[in-house]
Amino acid sequence: MKTFSRLFLGTLLFLTVVIVSACIPKAWQLESEQQWTGDVTSTTWSTIEAETAQPSQTTGTKVVIDPTTSTISRRWTKVIWWWHNGTVGIREGFALINNGRLVWGEITLNMNAITVLDIPAEDASNVGLVNHLIGPDFFDVKKFPTAQFIITSVNDNNYPRIEVNGIMTIKDQSHPETIILQANEDMTQLSWSIELDRTKYGVMYNSEKLLETIKDRAINDMISLNFSLILLK
Repeated sequence: MKTFSRLFLGTLLFLTVVIVSACIPKAWQLESEQQWTGDVTSTTWSTIEAETAQPSQTTGTKVVIDPTTSTISRRWTKVIWWWHNGTVGIREGFALINNGRLVWGEITLNMNAITVLDIPAEDASNVGLVNHLIGPDFFDVKKFPTAQFIITSVNDNNYPRIEVNGIMTIKDQSHPETIILQANEDMTQLSWSIELDRTKYGVMYNSEKLLETIKDRAINDMISLNFSLILLK
């Protein structure tokens, strides 16, 4: 009888250990899944403000962009043959420089200062085109007077060719963009070119995506912007 009792208790203890052991991985797995979900939430940018905030470990000298000598040129084409070029104004901007290296920065564009250069300024069609560009069909500057590019990361391993990631905001719509920036030796001039898909930013007027319906009135979705920025050291 004693032998049977011992055998019964031993079997019961073994089964208890097996059952508890089988439950532990499930509990651990559930906890890990919950933690993983939390990690994704904490590392995924929930707002553009968080994404474009200055990195906490970034330090350096803040150097202002000179809006009077800096320029942003613009080129835009029709799908078939027609094109226009002009400029976009600069409201303000700065670069953060640490030991002669660009580490962060931002530039705000003045969308009210759009110009057309390929039509004589005194020509009525120049005024008409400018008014169209700043109107609701295109950039709607009464509602959205500025656009902005904010640097989020910099890779200057191939200096003076610098790869810059950032967030472009036009008409309150923000998207990541990557540019290849050129800097002069003393970091007083920065220049780059970028092709922007205007439809990502809500500028849909006569988009080439509507080519089948609007035919030769379609305007290229890509806008070319050339930046030449002078830093006031």
